Amino acid sequence: MKSSTILHQRIDPLSGRSEWVIVREAEDVGGLRDSLAHTSYLDMLNDHHRNRAFEAAISNALQTHPGVVLDIGAGTGLLSMMASRALQQCLVPLSNPESDQSIIACEGFLPMYLLAKKVLHLNGLSSAIKLVHKRSEDLKVGIDMDAPADVLLVQCNELWRMRDLFHTESQLKDGLVLHPLATCQNMQHTIHVNALADSIEVITEPFKVFNFDFSKIPPSEGKSDIFVKAIKSGVAHAIISWWVLELDQEGTEVYTTAPKWVEPHYESWHDHWKPCVWFVPTEGLRIANDESIQFSALHDQISFKYVFDKEKKSVETADLKSWVPLMRPERIGLLGSSKWRSTVLDSMKKINMVNGSYSKPGQLRVIRKRCNELTLDDIDGRKVNVLLGEPYYIAYQDMLPWRNLRFWRERTSLASLLDEKAIIVPYRGILCGMAMTMHDLWKSRQALKFVQGFNHSVVNKVFGACGDLPVPLEGPILPYSLWQCGETQALTEAFHIMSFELSKPIETVRASVKVHISSSGLCHGIVLWIDWVLHPDIEERILTGPKGHQPTYWKQGVKLFRNPVPVEAFQSKDRLCNSNTFDLDAVFDSETGDLQIKVDFLNQVHPTGDTLVS
Repeated sequence: MKSSTILHQRIDPLSGRSEWVIVREAEDVGGLRDSLAHTSYLDMLNDHHRNRAFEAAISNALQTHPGVVLDIGAGTGLLSMMASRALQQCLVPLSNPESDQSIIACEGFLPMYLLAKKVLHLNGLSSAIKLVHKRSEDLKVGIDMDAPADVLLVQCNELWRMRDLFHTESQLKDGLVLHPLATCQNMQHTIHVNALADSIEVITEPFKVFNFDFSKIPPSEGKSDIFVKAIKSGVAHAIISWWVLELDQEGTEVYTTAPKWVEPHYESWHDHWKPCVWFVPTEGLRIANDESIQFSALHDQISFKYVFDKEKKSVETADLKSWVPLMRPERIGLLGSSKWRSTVLDSMKKINMVNGSYSKPGQLRVIRKRCNELTLDDIDGRKVNVLLGEPYYIAYQDMLPWRNLRFWRERTSLASLLDEKAIIVPYRGILCGMAMTMHDLWKSRQALKFVQGFNHSVVNKVFGACGDLPVPLEGPILPYSLWQCGETQALTEAFHIMSFELSKPIETVRASVKVHISSSGLCHGIVLWIDWVLHPDIEERILTGPKGHQPTYWKQGVKLFRNPVPVEAFQSKDRLCNSNTFDLDAVFDSETGDLQIKVDFLNQVHPTGDTLVS
């Protein structure tokens, strides 16, 4: 493949519409940097415990079962390169000595396939590993591989889909060695439960839900009846689930996503794999100490669910698709927040006081049109006196906070329908920031050099890494729930950067602020969010910023610096010191919906003599 063109789907942040973007010259996958930076590839490659465990298991497997290796979902080709090194060290002859293809790496995602080509070339393994751009179920013996595989390597996120194993089984021999073998537990909402450890009360000992032996074809559906005894009284609000991967047949190489109170020696923050939470229906299940609890667990190829006996439905005929919630836990929590509801209600009361003559309780009409398609005929020829929005968009719940300024664009498109004195709710958005120590997050996003001895430096730009990047390259701003990001510490008070006047048409906004450091520490970056002012006469705002380690319902934008900056608390505000003040410049582009920021630590001198600009 000399050159390619990629059709890449993206959501226009200000219209909400999906569009296809043509990325030419696909050999330079930097055109898809924003999409790949949101993936978990970089975090996985920075997980040294995971990498060491996989290599040990691969080496053990190939010492006893050397032969043709098939790596599906190859990513950067790391596991294939581990297998290549292990085969070179094998003392046992290969099972297929006639085959010139000892390792076949399969990657169906074109940007990752192209990136893997670069990584293999950089490590001198392009000829030792055959890289195939196909989905695993499309592989053919005699075309893509000379002989059926003896050893199958699978990234664990691929195993979780299980589909690849079903379709690849025909490519494998009897007596094959599959890695990893796995003991898996339920998956619903992925949450860093360690951050909630102080507020969690464990009612039972850990129990096994399902055991999957991936050396055999896994069942497409299954049910497990579970009997467990309570170790204390309480109300069960949720079941926390995790899995344990046994990466070799002997079970000596193990990786687990268990919470820290179950496996304290495995505690290490990473964002790519984490425990899952399944919420008990209604208000929970009241349980007495020493009481026996009985329930069932069901799975299909992609879903898990628990069913308690008191639910009046047949677990054998339960529709797994019906388990998908319409709202996430964060959204449900927000709607259940009395503080949020009272703030919104106060705004509604204020509007009714001002525009009471326009209120007609009990009348509600739904118009099934996009905002930019509405006409006066749709609203009976009357101008709009009050325009309401939260704003909240389901499509943006995994995106950056300012994507919700889509409301501003939609308000602008409705200008011809608005009364000249129309009240807009929310009235204003305020972009806020805070400088923070984010040790765990920065470590998981730091630039790669060698991963288990294999050079991965070519992936840093594409994955949006931070740390030792060439000037002027910087990492992107990424969305995170900061309370789930491990070790953090605020180094400044929350500061205002710019305001978005939603009562006026959308416009590009520029701002510059000078910020004083309030606590000494190592500054890894800036956390950004938007607070919403619902009404100009009401002081209460909808706050979406971090609250220390307390859970919040919102994601923030995180801008990690090229390198961490040591800072000291600003003691005297009538003079400037070297490392206790910084300037921040920000631009919100009303055409693209993008936010750009630049941080300059005033007079902060790097050991090399360069002034730091992050």
